[in-house]
Amino acid sequence: MVKQVAVLGVLLLLCGACGANVDLMGLRFQPEEGQKPMEPDETETPDEAIPCAFYYHCLLEELAEDGDPDYCLSAVEPSETFLVGAVESCRKNVCGKQSQTPGSASFDPEEFMECVFSKCWQTSGECAVGHGESTCKDFAAAYKSLDDGDDDCQESALELCMFDELYSVKESHAMAVDLLLDCIFNQYHKGQPWESCVSKCNLAVD
Repeated sequence: MVKQVAVLGVLLLLCGACGANVDLMGLRFQPEEGQKPMEPDETETPDEAIPCAFYYHCLLEELAEDGDPDYCLSAVEPSETFLVGAVESCRKNVCGKQSQTPGSASFDPEEFMECVFSKCWQTSGECAVGHGESTCKDFAAAYKSLDDGDDDCQESALELCMFDELYSVKESHAMAVDLLLDCIFNQYHKGQPWESCVSKCNLAVD
């Protein structure tokens, strides 16, 4: 190979001295015996990371398909892993029934998600809110519509659609949504008028 390059160099000098233009486009070098030709750089594109709000979508899908639930945690956006950890820590402490335990024979996705969302509403809100332009009142209307059955949820559990709606709420409305969810689960479901909970959205900062 070194000899080939040296010979080529001499030829270029001679031709250059003669004022000739040399076209090297068609020239190909063969590797020396025992050397492998260089391959193009092939970099695998990693799967797109998922935000905290869609962790449970992934988890239930993996469980339904007898996949690997651990994959979902590894696929979460690194900056949001601690948010998933907060929800999961809460869930493991308060959702202890067999029907709420992933992998158990009596596991029920709907009961599982109902517990996650109603018992861990604070960490769920922190996990999901802040990625869109919807308002606290937009979320309140969507929640009521889903909860009343007026809006059809195509997911395996109603709460997955609620996570979708939370994900669309703007970050500046996070505190108001936190107060709204607190009212929903601690007052509305115990008889408090819905309008009093929605009024919490008036505290949102635009």
